Amino acid sequence: MAKRVGIKPDIYAQFLSGTHLLDLNNNIKIFEKNPGLDSIYGSTQNADNFNVRYNSYKTHQKIESYIKPLVNIHKD
Repeated sequence: MAKRVGIKPDIYAQFLSGTHLLDLNNNIKIFEKNPGLDSIYGSTQNADNFNVRYNSYKTHQKIESYIKPLVNIHKD
């Protein structure tokens, strides 16, 4: 990740405190299309509902249009 942002790994490591990185299996679980907060879709829908309810914006967003898993795990 440090290479991607163009800094040395030891400097990048300073920014990771408190960050929990997921392995492949946990990433697959997070990207399952479920309504709960343990799914990126459910969590994002929850945030979208909050933003509409409190007038951050007026209409609901098309959540699936901006969540792009790098691996196709869905059985569509």
